[in-house]
Amino acid sequence: MDIEDFINNVARVAREKGWWPNGERNFGEAIALVHCELSEAVEEWSKPNAQMFYIKDGKPEGILTEFADVFVRLADLIGNMDGSSAVLFEELLNEKCAYNLTRPARHGGKKARYEPSWRLSFSWACYPSSFWSLFGFL
Repeated sequence: MDIEDFINNVARVAREKGWWPNGERNFGEAIALVHCELSEAVEEWSKPNAQMFYIKDGKPEGILTEFADVFVRLADLIGNMDGSSAVLFEELLNEKCAYNLTRPARHGGKKARYEPSWRLSFSWACYPSSFWSLFGFL
């Protein structure tokens, strides 16, 4: 599934599930929901035995699941903004990535700020095929 299809599918499902009553939604609220998903990723990361992915009571959980929710929330917003946003976003994403290749290291001297404990070790292979199929990779 390409990015345009992903955005359009997510947007369609969000409308079908009633998240866009009368075809409208508050933009600030939609952005706040994206932020909430990032906050949930931090919450997962702060757990003593932080995991990238696990199933709890039949529901996907973990840091990567919250990252997936960020993508879903963004796709919902982009896909419901107007009829051409999904196509434009895919083009812009490619353009932005190409532009980033031309930028100097750390954009000309910005300092990196991080906690060494942030490093998590994990193997992509440990995620079940059902997880990857959620995103159209299988």
